[in-house]
Amino acid sequence: MPIKIPLPNITTEPSAKAHPFPLQVAYQTQEFMQATLFHAMFSNVAAGEYVRLPNGLSGIRTTLVDQGMSAQLWEDGWKYLQKYQEYFSQAILRSVLISIRSHWDWYVRKLGEFISQNRQFVFNVPLSKTDSDKLQKIGFKEITLQIKILEKSCDVSIPIEASTSGLLHEISLVRNLGLHNRWEVDAFYLSKTKTSGWLLNEVRNFDAVELQSWHAALVNTINKTSIPIAIKFKDSPLRTFRDG
Repeated sequence: MPIKIPLPNITTEPSAKAHPFPLQVAYQTQEFMQATLFHAMFSNVAAGEYVRLPNGLSGIRTTLVDQGMSAQLWEDGWKYLQKYQEYFSQAILRSVLISIRSHWDWYVRKLGEFISQNRQFVFNVPLSKTDSDKLQKIGFKEITLQIKILEKSCDVSIPIEASTSGLLHEISLVRNLGLHNRWEVDAFYLSKTKTSGWLLNEVRNFDAVELQSWHAALVNTINKTSIPIAIKFKDSPLRTFRDG
């Protein structure tokens, strides 16, 4: 069954001082990020509690075998989990990091599409080809550069504190290690990170406190970007953006 996620409804009035779409994608991105954190915490606790139930582990094995897992795959899986237990202990935190960073990617791409489609209603002068190309490809840029692209394409100021900017920079670096280098520190990461204490080829671990600081930085930046852009584009047509 196909899934289509509608954007939150926002009631608009003729005297509204902001366009609803930037706020819709901002609200939904924050909702998804919060749901991701909650789902991870809930699933982790629920799984731990279930395994401790009488016959809980054997029940999981039975279910997986019934769904097609071979007995050998079950045995090998446990063997390798035990062998690399220290590495996999952070699996849930890592999945949350990748997920919330992906939700940011969706958010900033939607903003870029909205700006490209509606800039003509706000500005008489079009963007240069170089700046237009940057806006079209905003989803592939590093976060701090994305913010600069938004500022230039919308003629708005988006003040991001240095501490928040540092967190945004780090979350991208760490996410890329996870996607491309199984979380192992490489020379590029060492040359770009503002953190210290990491060794080449060491696994870049992080705890819940650091993850929450990255989440807070993303939420703060969503608020800082969506509101001025919504205000700047308040007179753009209210086309049907609710379905994303």
